[in-house]
Order: sequence, then structure tokens, then C-alpha cells
Amino acid sequence: MGQNARGQWHGATDAEDPDYAAGFWYTFHGATGLSAGAVLPANTLRLLPFKLRQLVNISGLGLRISTLAAGGNVQLGIYGANRDTLLPTGIVKAFSPNFATDAAVTLAANLASGPVQFPRGIYWLGVNADATAGGVVAAQTVAASGQEVANLVGAAALGSILSGALAALFCRSVAATFGTWPDLTSPTATTETATTACATGAFLVQA
Repeated sequence: MGQNARGQWHGATDAEDPDYAAGFWYTFHGATGLSAGAVLPANTLRLLPFKLRQLVNISGLGLRISTLAAGGNVQLGIYGANRDTLLPTGIVKAFSPNFATDAAVTLAANLASGPVQFPRGIYWLGVNADATAGGVVAAQTVAASGQEVANLVGAAALGSILSGALAALFCRSVAATFGTWPDLTSPTATTETATTACATGAFLVQA
């Protein structure tokens, strides 16, 4: 058992959950709808939780740029979750090369490290923008009714997940110099309460 899930729930396979198809793309955000875009701050890792239902080899990452930033770059990475709290922790497990933000298009690339095998469990998608893109570039985000943190990680206060505004608890932010991937074992993290804070994307299953 690793540190990226709680108790016996973390295993290699589960016959009740469907397998992933080789060579197919899957979103990080489950059945949640999508919104036009989240403006990404510079040098700030925005982290959104997601669930992998089966053991899977991930070979690529992708996202949708909805507002361009000429000459800028963004990166995607995947972190594990603390076994007890399910909050992001440890060193980055996989990450993309730089994605140029010169056009409002869908971007995809192979992992910089090559394919990585992930056991089923909870993980966190991290998105970061450089100084040129930050504050300008927007990436596709989860819809206002989507609460991935509330569903996958939970909260101590009921009001944090059942908000009348449907924007109570969405993702977390950690200061991170672009091009580096900090160890999140003991991070100083901020809880983001606006849906526009949470960029999302997709992963490619190794063919």
C-alpha cells in the first residue's frame, strides 16, 4: 500500500470498476461539466483532486487553453495524496514538458519522464504558469457546480461543501517557481473557493 490513498481502498485493481482503454484520453474531473476558463497566476501551483479507478499507465497529459498569452508557458503535473488527509503530498510523480500558450487551442504532450504507472486511488493535478503567461492565460476549468474536493477529499465543516453559492471548496494553491516541482509533504497551501481557480485537463493511457 502506498501513501496516495486511505486504508485498504488503495489496491491494484477492482473488478467493480471498468478498465481504462489503451490509447484513450480521460478527463481528470469525472462527470463534472466544464467552464470557459480559469486565469492562472504566475508561479502558483493550482491543485485539483481526481480519482483513478484502476491501475493505469499514463503516458501523456493535455489541457485546453481558452485565453492565449503570447510567449508564455504552462505545465501540468500529478501529485499523490496523503494517506490520512487525502491532501496533496510528496514529490511530483509525473509532469509534462512546457505547453506554449501562444494560441487558444487544445494542447497535448507525452510525459517528460516517460510513461508512469499509477495504482488506483486519489491524486492531484497541478497546473502552473510562467511569468509571461501568468495573470493572462486561461485554461478550461470545472463548472460552477463541480466540487471535486468536496466529493473526493471532504471537509470538516459541512458549510464548506454545501454552499448556496456552489463555490465553497474547489482546489488548493501552493507557491511554486515555474519549472520546478516542490515537495508537498509540508506545504503552505491556500484553499481556493472560486470555481475559476481550478484548471483541469486530461490524461492519456499508454497504448
